[in-house]
Amino acid sequence: MDEEEWSVPLRYKAPVPLRTSGDEWLNRVHQQIAELPGVTGVQMSREGTDTFRITPKDGQACTTSLMVTHARNGLPECAVAGTGERRPDQVQLWQRIVKEATRQLGASRDFQWHAVIGEHPEAFTSPPQVLSGTRRVGTIDLQPSGNAFMELTGPLAAFGTGQIARTFLVRVSGTASGYDLEAAKLAAEYDLNLLCSLLALVSGRLWISRWPLTMDPQASLGFPITPPGQDNVAEGGPYPAPKVVEIDRGFEEAWEALQADRGLADLVTAYRESLSLAQDRHPSYSLLAAVGIIEAFGEGAEASKCEKCENVPGAAARFRQALNRVVDEATARRLAKVYSQRSDTAHKAVLHGMEPHGGAMPTSRIYTASPNEQFTHTVRAMQQAAAKLLIAALGEARGGRAASNAEAKRRP
Repeated sequence: MDEEEWSVPLRYKAPVPLRTSGDEWLNRVHQQIAELPGVTGVQMSREGTDTFRITPKDGQACTTSLMVTHARNGLPECAVAGTGERRPDQVQLWQRIVKEATRQLGASRDFQWHAVIGEHPEAFTSPPQVLSGTRRVGTIDLQPSGNAFMELTGPLAAFGTGQIARTFLVRVSGTASGYDLEAAKLAAEYDLNLLCSLLALVSGRLWISRWPLTMDPQASLGFPITPPGQDNVAEGGPYPAPKVVEIDRGFEEAWEALQADRGLADLVTAYRESLSLAQDRHPSYSLLAAVGIIEAFGEGAEASKCEKCENVPGAAARFRQALNRVVDEATARRLAKVYSQRSDTAHKAVLHGMEPHGGAMPTSRIYTASPNEQFTHTVRAMQQAAAKLLIAALGEARGGRAASNAEAKRRP
């Protein structure tokens, strides 16, 4: 006959908002359990809608379970559950574990990460770009390769034929903080993507991760020159000299500005998203991203939405006002006409490019220019306008930070 289970609520009420800090808190609880003698793991199971049971495996010191319920006030309600004779020492043990896990909230550790980035090999741009030299940007070290990475691209690359792509890869290593490895990796992925976005902005090319980010401290990432089995790719030529992209103090200051302004960082990331969507032949949604960036810089961009329809009054006017800051009047008029196409895509899922044809490249015509091809050129012009606004905003942010730093130095 099974012994009856008993349950004793903990007197300590952990002040942990589960919606924002619950996962970290559970991780801290698991860490405390793992340090107990003989424990080989932790089993966690759901009991009911809002309750979890946490049970150590093979533990000698802890033979009971912790019941965690998500209370209506958003905080955890904890109780100790066991079978047989009630164990006050077990209740005290769990109370110490919960208190220590709560005390450690917010503490973080540093983790090393590594990756390899480069231009998108199928971007069909020449000459390729190479970074100016080894540089430290924030907590990230950039080590560009001086040798071109040669590869076949296109749909037939797997069959040993296609277009030859030359890119100059960059090894990047950095430090990310988090309460555990997964939290730190998420922070590292953010920094890596933002780095590629800033490189895309200053270079006008799409930069991507070529070797997925790894948190392995023993990772030794070299620079493969030619992929296995494609030694013949490098036999062509002569090839044009790469274009140097300067990674200077200005780039570092731009990075610092993005770290300090999440809103501006998101806009720079959106620019890279626009380039990525265009590269993958989704021009309609690429336009949507580019227009959104421009609209964000219009005067009164923080205007409130209409309570009935959720639209933002005057959005098109702010878009035009922002355009006028970076392009001439004729270009502004031409690009402003596309705003309605952006709205059709956003609200009706209308596709204006070659998406209905699977992203096929339109055939150039002499007398009857393809509207789809013209749309692709318009998207690129919109991206260029968005880039000018972003670069200007970064310049202002850098100037503001420099002025603040100078003022701080003058203070007694």
